[in-house]
Amino acid sequence: MSKILEILEKREKEIINTGSLSDWIIGYPEECWAILCNLENGDFFEDENEIKFLTTKNEKINIPKSNGFIQEKTSEKIIYASMDYTIEKNIIDKGVFEITDRVGHYVKIRVEPMIN
Repeated sequence: MSKILEILEKREKEIINTGSLSDWIIGYPEECWAILCNLENGDFFEDENEIKFLTTKNEKINIPKSNGFIQEKTSEKIIYASMDYTIEKNIIDKGVFEITDRVGHYVKIRVEPMIN
């Protein structure tokens, strides 16, 4: 495990309860924002199979790195997507990740490089 060094940027999406089907999980936006906010000083792990972030309260955000989860891959970034999160890994600025949850909360973090 490596340390999450700092939160470079974060943005909470304004949640408006519309009564639509997209509002189906009560509390989901608030819980997810709390997890993203608790990433600072948490832990980071990456291997060939997954990317994992642990908050200071041991809450987890993880995503497999298999081809089925790769949304986009360029020389500058790789974007992994699951039902709950999109994680953008910056290839040029190593150690920088952007995490967006499915309602639009966003955090950009810098992690301590993993030791091979």
